[in-house]
Amino acid sequence: LGASQVCVFARSMDHLETPDIQFHFQPLSADKPGIKMHPFSGITSSVCQLRPESRGHIHIKGPSADMHPRIVPNYLSATADQECAVRSMPDACLLILAKRGDAYIAGALNMIGGDCLYGRYWGCTEHHRCLHFELCYYQAIDAAIAMGLDRVEAGAQGDHKLARGYMPTVTHSLHWIGDPGFRKAVESYLEAERRAIDQDIEVLTEYGPFKRAQ
Repeated sequence: LGASQVCVFARSMDHLETPDIQFHFQPLSADKPGIKMHPFSGITSSVCQLRPESRGHIHIKGPSADMHPRIVPNYLSATADQECAVRSMPDACLLILAKRGDAYIAGALNMIGGDCLYGRYWGCTEHHRCLHFELCYYQAIDAAIAMGLDRVEAGAQGDHKLARGYMPTVTHSLHWIGDPGFRKAVESYLEAERRAIDQDIEVLTEYGPFKRAQ
């Protein structure tokens, strides 16, 4: 895969001090990288190990640059790598699918955190009224309760989420900007943005579906 819009670092075992796997997500679907994308909504996901033990090799076949080398990836040849791959996907991802008859027509991909279920991607091949909300919100909430998670994070943007009980919440991120001039410009913008976001949250909260205690 090429550069991905979303990457997630995770630990496949609790006792590890640092992440040992990385997930990649791209908002597209295709049979192979670099060819025409499918005409329907979809995602492509993959996972890789950060410190694999498997080792492959490349052998030059001859002196000519036109001769392709012999490449042996030897991917997942080490037992530790195989066990890591088996551990990584089931515990970190939740894929919720919808079927009509024998065919899958829609899906929602979620990432499982320590105390939160993160909704990330949705795609469908057929349009059905309210199916998006059923898979992305209601089923996600049910799953989070069943797994004992504290909350569901439905992602940024979308005023339509208010009616489903997803209220606006302030989030945080950390960045270091080396250039002093650029850093000052970003800082000035963020100060104004924080004030605007606080105002938006105040207004949008008024449209939430929850009754206020008297």
